[in-house]
Amino acid sequence: MSAASLRIATLVAALAVPAAADVITVGPGGDHASVAEAVAAAAEGDTILVGRGVTSVQGQTVIAAKSLTVVAETSDPIPIGALTVRGLAEGQVVVLAGLQLTAIHVRLRDSQGALRLQDCTLTTADLEVTRCADVSFQGCHLASTMSSVGDEVTLSVTASSVALDGCVVEGPDAP
Repeated sequence: MSAASLRIATLVAALAVPAAADVITVGPGGDHASVAEAVAAAAEGDTILVGRGVTSVQGQTVIAAKSLTVVAETSDPIPIGALTVRGLAEGQVVVLAGLQLTAIHVRLRDSQGALRLQDCTLTTADLEVTRCADVSFQGCHLASTMSSVGDEVTLSVTASSVALDGCVVEGPDAP
């Protein structure tokens, strides 16, 4: 199989969505004003498209035990209080693509399924990956802010498999 054919086959497989899956839009004029509302309303296999003008959410945005694809249609920062992805069963996949997320905490926990972060920027004081079988950051920029616990910034990986490909990781005082 040629490289071009392989790329096309990979793209088709990545875009394959079950027949019952919906596309949910976030932003002014969309289905929901915040990512948290869209995630709560989404069903297994849905795609969430995040546009301009997303409102800030102070609480948790939790993706739990369902396959979802969340894709940015904007390069605007997306303010959320905290993001947690947890409880993915084997075969379930969460894809976060092109997002510019600003959150106090990002926690990836207790998942046998796959979590793919592609071309994302995460600005957070606390990035935690715990008991996850398959986490991949591709082309991401991970930027730390000051922790609310003091001067220490937390980046931790425990009992997990994490791959970083083409990523930049910066602390709070990076030039």
